[in-house]
Amino acid sequence: MRLHVSCTTNTEKIPRYYKPKLKGTLHKWLGNYQSHDGKYSTYSISNIDGIKFNGDFGTAKKSGLKFFISSIDKEFIKKIILGIKKDNTMFSGITVDQVSVEADPVFDKKIEHFFVDSPVLVKRDNKYFFAGDKKADEYMTDLMNKKLKAAGYDDEVQIMFDPHYKKSSTTEVKYRDIRNICSICPVYIKGTPEAIAFAWNVGIGNSTGIGLGAISK
Repeated sequence: MRLHVSCTTNTEKIPRYYKPKLKGTLHKWLGNYQSHDGKYSTYSISNIDGIKFNGDFGTAKKSGLKFFISSIDKEFIKKIILGIKKDNTMFSGITVDQVSVEADPVFDKKIEHFFVDSPVLVKRDNKYFFAGDKKADEYMTDLMNKKLKAAGYDDEVQIMFDPHYKKSSTTEVKYRDIRNICSICPVYIKGTPEAIAFAWNVGIGNSTGIGLGAISK
């Protein structure tokens, strides 16, 4: 299930590395609700779309701000909606204006192509792996299959960065005092409709719970 969130413009400058603030807002909305996270995150958060940055800070574009949160846990999404109704404030003077829920799409192809809505982190043993490296595909696949198994699924998937995408790039993402180098590149996911829908919700790569690896069609 995916929750689309539309927001008002900011009244204070938005920090470039706003993800800790967004994560804090999410925790505020959830209250004491415990998602079925366990060892692995079962949700993903997109970038906030509509911010124009100048150096370390940014402001909202005239088109407004929007982002989404996806999870395999429907109660998780419902709890966020209730939290927003109680307190729709976020950070930098941003407030939630409107929300809408999107059900899981039906993925009827054996291989589906996705765009990334937040940078993809692939990290193993303190080493980064990027689009174009077969190891990155292998590690993304391995992590997703572990998440599937932990959630009780018998299915497996295969994930790979789009080898034909010409504008693949890397970007630095800072979360508090940790700096990570991530890829920006579409991906292909091969698997059953249920397993692909699972990936659509939980996101790909490492650290999806802090706002990395969100995907969409």
